Amino acid sequence: MLRVAGALIEAEAARDNAGWCLPEYLWAPGRVLIARLRPDRRLAGKWELPGGKIEPGESPAQCLVRELDEELGITVSVGQWLATNEHDYGNGPLALEAWHCRWESGRLSPIDHDAFAWVEPGRLLTFDFALADVPLIHAWIRHAAYV
Repeated sequence: MLRVAGALIEAEAARDNAGWCLPEYLWAPGRVLIARLRPDRRLAGKWELPGGKIEPGESPAQCLVRELDEELGITVSVGQWLATNEHDYGNGPLALEAWHCRWESGRLSPIDHDAFAWVEPGRLLTFDFALADVPLIHAWIRHAAYV
C-alpha cells in the first residue's frame, strides 16, 4: 500500500504567501494552510493537505520536511500524528496520514498547486477536497473543537 503524508500546517505569525493565497483566506491565528491542485495535475481543482509520497526508509516526518521544501519552498517542523485514512482512487490503495506541522520559514513557491488558503476549522468543509483528505479534515475539525 502506498503511504502518503499530509500536513496540517499552522503558523504563529503571518507568513509571506507570495500572492498565492486567496485574498479572503490570508493567514490568521487558528487557521491551517490548504492547497489547490493545478489544472494539469491529477485531481485538478481539488483542495488537499500539502504533502507527498513517503519514500522507502523514510519516516512521515522526513517525508513532510522534504516534500514541503521541494513543492512549496517552506521549512516546517513536524509534530503529532492526527489520523490516517485509507482510500483507493482506482489505481491501488493508499494510506494518507495527517500530521500537525508548524511553518518555520520560507516563501510559498508552488509546483503542483495554483492557490492556497489559510482556513479556520469551521470553514474547511466549504472547500472541495480530494476524497482521501475528507476524513482527515473531519478529524481536524473534531480535534480543533477540543484544543
